[in-house]
Amino acid sequence: MTPHPVPDPVPHPALGGRDPAVDALRVVGLAAVVLGHWLVTGLVPGAAGLSTASPLASRPRLLPATWLLQTLGPLFFAAGFAAARRGGRRPWSGTCRALAALAAGGAALTALAVLAVPGERTAPTVAGLIASPLWFLGVLGVLSAGHRVLAATCRPSPWLLLVPAAALLVLDVAQVARGHPVLVAVQAVTCWSVPYGFGVADAHGLLPRRRCGAALLVAGSAGALVLVLAAGWPSSAVGVPGRARSNLDPPSAAALGLLAAQVGAFLLLRRPLLALVRAERVRGALLRLNRAGVRVYLLHQPVLLAAAAAGLPGVLGEPSSPGWLQRRALAVPVLALVLAGAAAAGRRRPQLRNPRSSAALPSTWRTISARARAGSRASTAATTRRCWALECCRFTASSGMRSSRSLTRILASATAATSEVEPPASASARCRRESQQQERADLGREQAQRRRAGRVQVRARPARHAH
Repeated sequence: MTPHPVPDPVPHPALGGRDPAVDALRVVGLAAVVLGHWLVTGLVPGAAGLSTASPLASRPRLLPATWLLQTLGPLFFAAGFAAARRGGRRPWSGTCRALAALAAGGAALTALAVLAVPGERTAPTVAGLIASPLWFLGVLGVLSAGHRVLAATCRPSPWLLLVPAAALLVLDVAQVARGHPVLVAVQAVTCWSVPYGFGVADAHGLLPRRRCGAALLVAGSAGALVLVLAAGWPSSAVGVPGRARSNLDPPSAAALGLLAAQVGAFLLLRRPLLALVRAERVRGALLRLNRAGVRVYLLHQPVLLAAAAAGLPGVLGEPSSPGWLQRRALAVPVLALVLAGAAAAGRRRPQLRNPRSSAALPSTWRTISARARAGSRASTAATTRRCWALECCRFTASSGMRSSRSLTRILASATAATSEVEPPASASARCRRESQQQERADLGREQAQRRRAGRVQVRARPARHAH
């Protein structure tokens, strides 16, 4: 095959050039991951401290549900799609701020847990739960660094991504990564590069979505079923305590089949999903949820630990005890509300721009300036007073008077906007001049009418005398 250049990304009706279907996929995948972690992480206090336990070890009937809640493949697909839309660049500033908040909150939670449940296991358990999501960012960083290589691999044909899939199959069958952290990392990057690469190819319009989606769905589902039912691969999509082998650590060929089936199903359902999220409000909500995705992913385990420290029912307890799963399911909505509040609190507030630029002025002040330049200054003073009150209320509600610098900026914006407004004294003098000019004009018209009427009378008199 002869390589051909990567075409421009296919346009989609989205906010800011985003694809609302991919945004919805990311939201669904993130919600499934968070819910899965909350449902399989049991916190058990004991004499040695706080430890973790999984309900999957005592409830084998829950193992099939893990194949629905393990949605890391769609998340990497969405990450590759977004990176391709940005030209291979990934903004890490928000991630760094979230990591800093995670480190500070994690240290406080660890100290609180050690005081609440003293024991040798408490600190490692809390630190392990807080740091457990970081592997995703590590793999994503490696894939972002190798974005150009994956994009070049997709140029001749997106099916060349089956090469790392075949390499993963060889590594998994040979079991060469067991006990070697470096080989485990290599196997993880190899596995998750496949959905990431398919996301890159889809962003560049290289995937025949119907054919590729059907092929991935059929091949991935069949491969995972054969490996689990006939070849002896684990029947759980995630790790189970006490099992010697896992489909996720490191990622196995069965996990590769699962992610292929998930990506294929998304490609087939993309058009109806796009029709569902076409509304402007839905797209705006998806955009806000996607912007908070990193904070939600990093904070969902600390929220679980904070709920345990607060004594929320259904968080602490042995997962094998009767009714544990029901109590945990009832605690999930409360955890979701706390997580939403924590993610919203970590959102970066918009910064005011240079007040000397016209774009930095609020719309009300720009209206005053436009009216002043246009010459309509009749109600400028009253409008200025209303705008001052409005800006003070906006500042108090948005920033809570946190910074005198922000207050200085608002005052500078108001001063810059009102600097073009005519002073009240000059405005009144101008009004008096205009009224005097109007009076003189009216007087002149009256005099002209009288002169014309006099000339008409003078012309009519000789005619009456002659008659």
